[in-house]
Amino acid sequence: MTGSARLPRRGTTLLELLVGLTIAALLGLALVTHLREQLRATSTAALHTRAAREISLALVPLTFELRSSSTFPAPFLSATDAEFSTLILDGAGCVLPDRRVLLRARANTSGSGASWRAEPDGRDLALVLRPRAPSDLDDSWSAHIIADVMMSTGAHVSCPAADAVGTTAVVLTLDPLLSEFPGDSLTLQVVRRVRWAVTLGGDGAWWLSQRRCAPLGGGCDASQPVAGPLRSATSGGLDLAYEDSTGATVPVPVDWRRLSLVRATLRSASGTVRGAGAVRREHP
Repeated sequence: MTGSARLPRRGTTLLELLVGLTIAALLGLALVTHLREQLRATSTAALHTRAAREISLALVPLTFELRSSSTFPAPFLSATDAEFSTLILDGAGCVLPDRRVLLRARANTSGSGASWRAEPDGRDLALVLRPRAPSDLDDSWSAHIIADVMMSTGAHVSCPAADAVGTTAVVLTLDPLLSEFPGDSLTLQVVRRVRWAVTLGGDGAWWLSQRRCAPLGGGCDASQPVAGPLRSATSGGLDLAYEDSTGATVPVPVDWRRLSLVRATLRSASGTVRGAGAVRREHP
């Protein structure tokens, strides 16, 4: 009886095993490299988006305060930082019998009360509009330190016009006291001195920061970071450019009497994100 011949079974050689392992290792390395690049790209995009969002958000308060800035006391403006007085309260009020000033909250934009975006305090400055005298070319403002601030919801017989608007009032004690007679109406602004600049933080990064300053000199508080990290103060982290009403550049140091338009530009630390805003001042 003849049977079929059985072929010998052939196994994997060492060379084939090494080649297979090498190919698998190369494929794994390529996959890991690709995943690493994808993660790096995703991380970079996330950082880019975050930086763009922070710069965009930071431009909102900066441009708003520049838009509502007051020229008294005179601002200090340069190409890399700005110190000025920003308007926090504006409206009509009246003089109480004790010479304090009452300002009612405005019920709406068409009301005759006062509008404020921050509650005034003793570190702010009150500016009272003085009617123009026949010999004057324009109206003038007198500056008063705010000695005391009190919120009031009660009625004041001496200020019926003010009581007719809104339900909340702020009562200011000014220094020096006003010379107006009780019951007289007046126009008043309250301004707050602030300084915007790019400063070095404790983490070694540069940040757009705001500092609150004394109204008539005397220094500023510690910096409060707003956005960043940015380029350094000398590398374009914050660039400020100024124009007059004709569009011509106002050189630094800025003559604020010519100032009409302020252009602010922020740049991220990497330089890949840039945000810019232009504001025309509301209170020349």
